[in-house]
Amino acid sequence: MPGSAPVPTDLPRRLGRNVRRARLGLGLTLEDLAFLADLDVALLLAVEGGDGAGLDLAGLCRLARALDVPVEGLIGRADPR
Repeated sequence: MPGSAPVPTDLPRRLGRNVRRARLGLGLTLEDLAFLADLDVALLLAVEGGDGAGLDLAGLCRLARALDVPVEGLIGRADPR
């Protein structure tokens, strides 16, 4: 698509790192976060491991809300906490 920026190849790894950092910063277990975001623990394990392929946009938004960070904080380079 003309004018659209390319997707960074490190996005899944960055997302996983930022989710884990935010989760631990809040003192949450994977099970706690799964409950709060209404996501499966196995999916969160995959996301934190750098494989976010199973996470859709709605899930990403629920995850950001549960961690009290903007979506940009999870996918951006900046520390979400």
